[in-house]
Amino acid sequence: MAEDNSIGRKLIIVAGCGAIGNEVVKNLVLSGFRRLLLVDFDKVEPSNCLKSVFFTEADNGEYKTRVIARKLRQRYPDIQVDTLEGDIAYDLGLGDIRRAAAVAGCFDNRWARYALNRLCHRVGVSWVDGGITDTDATVRVFSPGKNCYACNLSPEAAQQMRRRASCAGLVRHSRQSFHALTSVVTASISGAVIAQELMRLASGEESPLCGHMFVYDSCSQQGRTVGFAAYDQDCPCHENWAPIQSVGLSADSTVAEALSILGDQAEIVLADDCFVDMVEDPITSETMEVMLPARAVAQAVPAGFEYQREYHTIGKAFPYPGLTLRQLGVPPRQILPVIKNSKEIYIELL
Repeated sequence: MAEDNSIGRKLIIVAGCGAIGNEVVKNLVLSGFRRLLLVDFDKVEPSNCLKSVFFTEADNGEYKTRVIARKLRQRYPDIQVDTLEGDIAYDLGLGDIRRAAAVAGCFDNRWARYALNRLCHRVGVSWVDGGITDTDATVRVFSPGKNCYACNLSPEAAQQMRRRASCAGLVRHSRQSFHALTSVVTASISGAVIAQELMRLASGEESPLCGHMFVYDSCSQQGRTVGFAAYDQDCPCHENWAPIQSVGLSADSTVAEALSILGDQAEIVLADDCFVDMVEDPITSETMEVMLPARAVAQAVPAGFEYQREYHTIGKAFPYPGLTLRQLGVPPRQILPVIKNSKEIYIELL
């Protein structure tokens, strides 16, 4: 059977499944899209049911992604919808992003936008950002080589994001972010414009919002488009990870198995996090074994403990060869930088 390459079978990733994400998904499936990946770590709360088309009180306590997926499958038997209940910064494999026609970022915090922007630049995929307040809706498009979310940040904000990226295990980032009150009207308008731009990108067209921002003011009932373009060639978010190869490794491969394939001189780079085996209380000198990716350490140890040992690269000197890449914090279908013979290559996991 010939592969179906129609626009409706192209993969769209919707990251953030709150009020805006609900509207984006609704508009995509009504427009004929049948291949989606939904990403969010939040569960349905009573307040979500008042402003989200897919949620009811019966869904309280369930993951938002799974509720939406279940209801889509009930109504559209031909739909392929996958879910990821995780953090966009660490749990979504780059292999999934590079296969997407476009990505929607439906967030209410700056860190998530920064993280998604960095990931999309690595594999050359455009993404659409939407935001709302009680009275305003905004939509922007970021395409590698043309427009960059990080480059549009103020110097102070950009520095804050870089610090956050370098010490992710020390902060409880997204879960403590301010969640803006949402309006049904602004969410609907933002979701409609986002879906429209995703359709343009999926069809191979350039988006007129790349380098611009659509703004809708519900108080004045007016919409306008303003310039919003910045692309600094020295921005650290502009890494292009290519070429990418597969060597048969997966997230469940052990370090020993990975190095046996890559060569014992190779070093696997943990680009967005690090692995921590031990923490220490600097006052009492008490130590505690944790064996976790840095992002999980803050939730696992008492306040006051600091890293004693952390690993940013994994090579033959790594003392835990039996650990899997997943245990180091590497998700399925991730793309890993590997230093081999003084050169950097990129390996995609199964």
